[in-house]
Amino acid sequence: MNIINQPTQLGDLRSVSGDKGCESTQPSAQLSGGDDPGPGSMPGEAGCAPRADLWQIYHEVACEHPAEFNRALQHDLARGQQVVALRLDTATRLGLDPDHARSDEVGDRALSLVTLQDVDCVLRGVDLAAWPVHVHAGSAVLPFFAMLDAWLMEHGQSAKVLRGAVLGDPITEWLRRGTLPGGLSRAYEGMATLTKWSEKTGSPLRTVGVQAALWAEVGRSAEQELAFGLATGVDYLRALGKRGVAVDRGAPRFVFTFALGSWCYAEVAKLRAARRLWARAVAEMGGAADAQRLLCHGRIAGGGAANADPQANLLRVTSATFAGAVGGCAGLHVEANGEMPDDLLQRLKENVGSGAGEAGQPDCAAGPAEETCRVEALSRQLEERAWALFQEVEQRGGMAAAVSIGFPQELVEHGPLERLTPAELTTGMPFALHRAREIALLRRSTARARGREILARLGENQRANARTKMAALLDAFACGATLGEAARVLYQGGTGVPAIKPLRVGRH
Repeated sequence: MNIINQPTQLGDLRSVSGDKGCESTQPSAQLSGGDDPGPGSMPGEAGCAPRADLWQIYHEVACEHPAEFNRALQHDLARGQQVVALRLDTATRLGLDPDHARSDEVGDRALSLVTLQDVDCVLRGVDLAAWPVHVHAGSAVLPFFAMLDAWLMEHGQSAKVLRGAVLGDPITEWLRRGTLPGGLSRAYEGMATLTKWSEKTGSPLRTVGVQAALWAEVGRSAEQELAFGLATGVDYLRALGKRGVAVDRGAPRFVFTFALGSWCYAEVAKLRAARRLWARAVAEMGGAADAQRLLCHGRIAGGGAANADPQANLLRVTSATFAGAVGGCAGLHVEANGEMPDDLLQRLKENVGSGAGEAGQPDCAAGPAEETCRVEALSRQLEERAWALFQEVEQRGGMAAAVSIGFPQELVEHGPLERLTPAELTTGMPFALHRAREIALLRRSTARARGREILARLGENQRANARTKMAALLDAFACGATLGEAARVLYQGGTGVPAIKPLRVGRH
């Protein structure tokens, strides 16, 4: 059903979501095929049965060197972190080797993964069967996953042991950079291939990400974060549908990420509105009740005036974390900055998250913030405004079409600033340039003729099915191929996207 032809009536949303305002509802059924049917995965209705043991707290280590990252990760896991969260640099998310990327895209406070040696250095001693993973792989989700699978095979394991999320999100990368190597069509094919693999193997892995938090990072309002996030998700569902992944099979593989601030009522209301909006959109695209359930993560970034006052930073992060717990996030990335010792920051990340989970997600039938009528009123207001803006995007042909003509960018550039999350622009340039030269030498010495032959054959057979593609990629990585080489083969022949003005994250 075409979404843009649907009237914007709040009463209609109740019929889709089953919401009853401030009245209590029965617990919803668990999401079939998902790995964590926790509080973030309920459909539009307010009621659910939250389970505190599914509350995942993690933070992405802002580390560029694989060996240093491995030490930090093992330290964090030993002290209570529950997720192996990999933070990839821009070049890796775009599927570019360092010698083919801009210098500021390599090692920008994140990992640059090029060969199996890099992956081994990052994950050495980490049992991925014991810990769920969480990684945003941008437009290079398929080659990145194949490289991860090749590493697991070298250690006698299969990618079937993976739980959590390896997420593709090409539109976000396009908005951040202004261009997208290979274009959207090839990126969508990679997402579809990985989604089909997950379904066929029975893997609980989630494969499609929507980083709605991007719009908060550039200072936009909650309704724009909701509307543009929803529009991006709908575009991804359509793209998967054109590639043989029906709505009922694709929607349960999504993870949305929303920014969380310190105004607790507003953030809880935003998360409630997000669930109902997604439920309505999926229902109108023909999705069943199970497919309408939204799994969302929250992202809390430190910064701003709180950097000058550690106590204020502590209070702000605690409030935002509590909002994520009460609002129904299944996972939470906590990043607390400020003039505090590193050890104190680490304890803040660990203890605030676990404390909020215990306090905000009681094991009972009452849904997140269900009895708070003030939150419900705010949620309804956000819902109505966000749906109206979403319809404007749909009238322009969907999110990708709207981005290509600059519609959301114009709203960001000229609209009033309502919320800002200051950017952290440290890029580690000297290390990045050194790392680029080092990896370029490694690539030339390890990419043997066998790997190039395998990739060449794959490039000649772009219509190969998912199993054939995965097998070829695994063989190529085992022979020393790089992520960038694999991505170029998968990208070739793709329809390019127009260059756009990239969003300025952290705009003051």
